[in-house]
Amino acid sequence: MSPTTDGAPAAILRDPEVFVYELRPGCEDDYDRHHAAVWPEVIAELRGNGITEYTIHRRGSLVISVLRREERTQAPELSPEARRRVDEWHDLLAPLFAAVQDDTGEPLYAEKIFDIGAYPETD
Repeated sequence: MSPTTDGAPAAILRDPEVFVYELRPGCEDDYDRHHAAVWPEVIAELRGNGITEYTIHRRGSLVISVLRREERTQAPELSPEARRRVDEWHDLLAPLFAAVQDDTGEPLYAEKIFDIGAYPETD
């Protein structure tokens, strides 16, 4: 692990995790509006779970989330009030989604099928 500019060890990041979601028709504007002002408790939970990079992309009703998290052994506990707010956030967004998991209840992970980094550079 190489040090950061302040001398602290740099975090080791896991491979990106990619999720695909489908919004219910007509919910796109609500989804965008909510994500223009994500609640501080939600940000704290994400960061507390080691998520350092997180982007969300949308095309029509298709939502693609890409995140990377640090290798950690255990996430810090949220206060009961912060946990309540995070649960409220999830409840607020849940009605906007048409699909967030497959028939077995697994999240809709997108499998990596190509990585340009696996190919040597050529002249």
